[in-house]
Amino acid sequence: MGNSTARLEPPHATTYGMHRYDGIFHNRTDAIAYIDKQGHFGFASRDFWIVVAICWGGTLLSLAVVYFSVEFEMARAARAARELEDSDEEDSEDEECDELKPGMTPWMPEKPVAQPGFLQRSVFRADIHGREFASSLELSLRGALAALFCASTYWYNSLSWWQNQGWAMTDVIVMVAFTLWKDLGTTVSLAWSAFYGTLMAIANCWFMYYFYPFGIGEGQAFSHAWWFCWLDFVVFVVIMIVFNFATNAKMFALSWQAYFTMCFINPWNTTVFSNGLLSVTFKSGDMGALMSTVWGCSIALVAALIPNLMSALKMARDTVLDLTWSHGRLLEELIEHGAADVGSQESLSFSNEVREFRKQIEKLEEYLANSWWESFDMGRSGRSRLRLSKLSYLMRELNDWLEYCTAAAEQLDHNSPNSSDGRAANILGRLKPELREVWSPAWALLHRYAILAASGSRLGCDSKEESELQTLLEDLGAAQARLMTRCCEERMGWNGLGFNELQLPQFALAYGVSGYCQQVADGISEMLDIGDEGLEGRNPWYALIDGILALPRGVHIRNNIKLMLTYFLCFAIGRNGLGYYPRWVFTDFNSTPAGTVSYLIFQGGNRAAAIKKNVDRFIGVSFGTMVGQLLLSGSCLGNPDQSGELRDMPWFVLTFLVFWGSMFVTYSYDQWSYVGLLTCAFFAQHALASNCDKVLQDQTSLANYQNILAQLVAIVCATIMDMVTDRPMAMSATDALEGFTKTIDLELNKLEELGSHKVHAQALSTGREQLRDAVAAGASAALEPRISKAPWRTDLFDCSVVYLSESWRFVGLLSYVCSRSGPGDAASKASMQIALASPTFLKEREHLRARIARVSQLTLQFLRKDFYGDENETTQTLEEKLLHSRKIALRAKHMIIAEIGVGLARQSSGGGASSMLEDVVCELSAMVIMLQAVAARVERLEEALLEQPEMMQRATRRGR
Repeated sequence: MGNSTARLEPPHATTYGMHRYDGIFHNRTDAIAYIDKQGHFGFASRDFWIVVAICWGGTLLSLAVVYFSVEFEMARAARAARELEDSDEEDSEDEECDELKPGMTPWMPEKPVAQPGFLQRSVFRADIHGREFASSLELSLRGALAALFCASTYWYNSLSWWQNQGWAMTDVIVMVAFTLWKDLGTTVSLAWSAFYGTLMAIANCWFMYYFYPFGIGEGQAFSHAWWFCWLDFVVFVVIMIVFNFATNAKMFALSWQAYFTMCFINPWNTTVFSNGLLSVTFKSGDMGALMSTVWGCSIALVAALIPNLMSALKMARDTVLDLTWSHGRLLEELIEHGAADVGSQESLSFSNEVREFRKQIEKLEEYLANSWWESFDMGRSGRSRLRLSKLSYLMRELNDWLEYCTAAAEQLDHNSPNSSDGRAANILGRLKPELREVWSPAWALLHRYAILAASGSRLGCDSKEESELQTLLEDLGAAQARLMTRCCEERMGWNGLGFNELQLPQFALAYGVSGYCQQVADGISEMLDIGDEGLEGRNPWYALIDGILALPRGVHIRNNIKLMLTYFLCFAIGRNGLGYYPRWVFTDFNSTPAGTVSYLIFQGGNRAAAIKKNVDRFIGVSFGTMVGQLLLSGSCLGNPDQSGELRDMPWFVLTFLVFWGSMFVTYSYDQWSYVGLLTCAFFAQHALASNCDKVLQDQTSLANYQNILAQLVAIVCATIMDMVTDRPMAMSATDALEGFTKTIDLELNKLEELGSHKVHAQALSTGREQLRDAVAAGASAALEPRISKAPWRTDLFDCSVVYLSESWRFVGLLSYVCSRSGPGDAASKASMQIALASPTFLKEREHLRARIARVSQLTLQFLRKDFYGDENETTQTLEEKLLHSRKIALRAKHMIIAEIGVGLARQSSGGGASSMLEDVVCELSAMVIMLQAVAARVERLEEALLEQPEMMQRATRRGR
C-alpha cells in the first residue's frame, strides 16, 4: 500500500505534489513533548494564543493599513488638485473674458491626464507603449519580486528561518500568485476570502482530531471514527457548496478539507495535526496551512501597496474624469457637426466613440465595486466612492442621450441643411451660439462635480465648490430658456411650426443637446440635495452582518447536486487510487483529484467554460512542472558538491524571469491568464528545494508524473459531469435573447401609457440584466464543442446583441420622453396626443414592431439550428417575408410629418415652454427620430441575416 497523503491542492486548488510541507512533527509523542515544553496559558496552548493574535490582529492591522493608505493618497491627491486649481485661477484673472457671451462660464475643463507611478511613467514608458501594457509590466514585476523573496529562502542560509517554522514558502508563493490582482480592492477581497475559507477548513480539522487524535487506524473500517469522519466530511462539503460563501472561500475550504480528511482516513499517515485548542502548535500540518495563507496574503498586500497604491478608487477617479471630459468634447463636436456640412464618416466615428464610452462606464462600475475593499465606505475615500457610484449611474443615462444625439446627427447626413433648398432653413447654424451657451455650463457643471466627487471633500465645508456648482446650475437654466426663446423666434411664421422633413433632424439634435444638459442639471441637483447625510454606505460591521444574512440565499439545487457529486466522485477516486501496487497510475489516499476539482467545479459552471478552463489548467500544470523540474535538475546537476545550496546567479536570474514572464501573461492576456497563473504556481512547487541530494535521489520524475495524471483524472471527471448535466449555453443564450426582444416589444407597445419615469427606469434595468445574461451565455456558447453540428453563429449573435441593445436604449429613451413628470408633463401629453392622432404614425409603429418580431424570430431560428439544412415551415416563412419587405427607414415618413404638422397647426406656438424639453415640436421631432433610429438598427440586423448561407441560397433560387 502507498503512503502518499499528498495535499496536491493548496490555495486556489494548486498542487503541492512532492514538495508538500506536512509540518515538523511526524509522531504525536514529539508533538506533545514540544507543547508541554512551551506551556499552556489559560485553557489553550501558547501557540494557540499566538495564532489568535495573528488572525485577529493581523486582519485588523491589514485592513487598517489599507484604509489609511487610501485615505492618505486621497488627501494628497486632493491637496495637489487644489493647488493646481488655485494656480489656474490666478492665471485666469490675468486673461480677458470680455468676449464671453451671457450664460457662458469663463471656466472650461482641460483634458485630465492620469498620472501613473514612477515605474510606469519612467521605466516602462506608458506614454509610448500604453498605460495598460505598462501597468501589467509593473504589476507582474511586483509579484515576481515577492515570489523571488520567497524563493530566496531556499537559496540563502541567512533566510533559513522561514524554512523552519512549520510552513512551506512554496505555498506562500502560490498564495501570492493567486491573491495579487490588478487593483488593491480585488487583492484585499481575495485575501479575505482565502483566509476565512482556509480557517473554516482548519477549524473543522481541529474538530475531527479533537475526538479522534490518531485518525482512523489500520483495520478500523466501519468503526465509530470511520462513521464520524465520513459524516463530518459530507456535512462540511454540503455546507460549503449550498451556502452562499464567496467562490474563493469555497475553493480554499474544500481543497484543504480534501487533504485533512484524506490524512485522517489514511492509516499510514505520519503528519501530526492539532487536536483541539490545547495542542495547537506551529509545527503541525494544519498550522502550516494557515500560516502559509497568512504570509501569502500579507506579502500580496504589501506588493499592492508598495511602491505606490494600485488603488481601484484611483482608477475610478481617473476614469470618471476622463469620461466626463470626453462627453463634453463629443457634445461640442456634435453641435459643430449639426451646423456644418460634414460627411457620414464623421457621424459613424461619433457612434463608435459612444460605444467606447459605454465600455468605460462598465469598467468604472467594476472599479467602484472593487473599491469598497479599500474605503469600506468610511471617511474621505468612502464619500468619494459613494458619490462616484451615483455619478456612474448618471453617466450611463447621459450616454443614452449622447447615443440619441449621434442618431440624430446620422439623419443630418441624409438631410443636409446645406443642400440646394436648405441654406435658409439651417436652424442649427443659427442656434449654434445658444446651443453652446447651454453646453458650456453643463460641461463645466458635470466635470466640476466629478472633481468634487473624486476629491471626497465634505459638502458644506467647501462652500466655494458648492456655490460654484449652484452658479453653474443657474447659468444652465437661464441658457435653456434663451435657447427655447430663440428656437421659437426661428419658427415664427412657418407652417406646422417648422415641422418638416428638412428641419426635423435639426430640432431632434437640438432637443438631444438640451435633454443631455438638463439631465446633467437634474442629476447633479439631486446629488447636491442629498448631501453627505444621504450617502448610504456599508461599513465593515454592517457588511459582515449582511454577508451572514445572505448565506442561505441563492440556493440552486440542481447545480449544487452536480457540484457535490463531482467532488465526492473525485475524492473517492483519490481515496482508492488508480492502478494497483506496485504499478500505480497514482497511489491511494491521494487528495489531488478532489483538491483539483474543488477549483474546477466552481470556475467551470457550464460546458464551454469548463472545457476551456480545464484544458488551460492542464497546460499550466504541465508546463510549470516541466520548466520547474528542468531548472531544478539543471541547477543541482551543475552543483553536485554544494549539498543542496543553490547559489549560482544565472539560475537565480532564470527563476526571476520565469516568475515575471508567467505573471505578465496572467495580467495581460485574458485568454491565457489561467495558464500563466498555474505556470507560476507549479513552477514554484517544482523549481525550489533546499537540498539537492534529496532531489537527485528521490523518484522525482515518477512523483511528478503521477501528480499530473491525478489532475488529469480530475479534469476528465469534471468535464464529463459538466457535459452530461449542464444545459448547452447556446440554448441559454438564445433564450435570454428571446426574453430581451420581448421586453423591447412590450416597452414599444406601451408608449401611449404615460407612466412614471421610475416604472420605465425599472423596465430599463430589467432589459439590461437580460442583455447581460445573453452576452455572457453567448460568449461561452462560442467555445462549446458542436460535434457534427453547424458552428455557433458568433457574428450573427454579436450583431443581434449590438443592434438590439441600441434599439432598446432608443426605445427606453423614447419611453422616458413620453413619461416625463414635472413641468414637461403637459408637453409630453400634448405631443403624445398629436402623435397618436396620426394614423400613419400608429401604422408605422406597428409595422416596426412586426419587423423587430420578425427579425428577432429569424435570428433565434438561425441560432437554434444544429444543421444548415434544418429548415422548418416557420423559418421558411420568415425568410420569405424578410426578402419581400426590407426597408431602410420608416416607410411613410413624409406622411407622418404631414399629419403631425396638421396637429401642430392646431396647437399654440409653444412660447410658454421654458426649455426645449417642454416644447411640443422638439419632442415630436425626437419621437420620430428615435423611431427612425430603431428602424435603422433593425435594418442593419436584417442585412446581417441576409448574409447567412440559407438566405443567400434562397435569394439565389429566387433569382433563377
